[in-house]
Amino acid sequence: MTKAYILDRTLHWISSLLILFMLLNMGSQIHLLDYRVKGQIEHRQDAIEVHALIGALLLLVLVSRIVWAALFKTQIPRNLIQNKLHSCFISVIQFLLYAVVFALAVSGVMMAGESELSLHLLGVEISSPDHKNIKQYSQLREIHLFFISVFWWLIGLHVAGAMYAKR
Repeated sequence: MTKAYILDRTLHWISSLLILFMLLNMGSQIHLLDYRVKGQIEHRQDAIEVHALIGALLLLVLVSRIVWAALFKTQIPRNLIQNKLHSCFISVIQFLLYAVVFALAVSGVMMAGESELSLHLLGVEISSPDHKNIKQYSQLREIHLFFISVFWWLIGLHVAGAMYAKR
């Protein structure tokens, strides 16, 4: 195992944990915590801001992983796939995983821009309640939720493929 491989795997698992945190925490933070402690609006703001902060960190990790893999491609061992159709399927799934993460980021930022809440990320206002379009927010939310559903399926295919490769 090379240092390049170890860092590649580390970035992979950091991004995996961040993704799972984002997918599982947002709903639980909004629906399971007692919002009466801070108030409903502040509670939602906190949940969305944590979600956005983790999302920004995830994008940073994924871009780092893409750059790292490009720089050290020859030093990161990969399974050799003999079947061209299988190899193409793997490439498509991997591309879609990255594409959907970036689509989720874009739809999330656009959704935040149309939110009725005042949202801040690291002290910078990313959404003002003065500018809101509930219809557009609702459409963007549906798109965001669609990408989340697609992402869960891609995760399932990715895990099944990893298990198949290790058999």
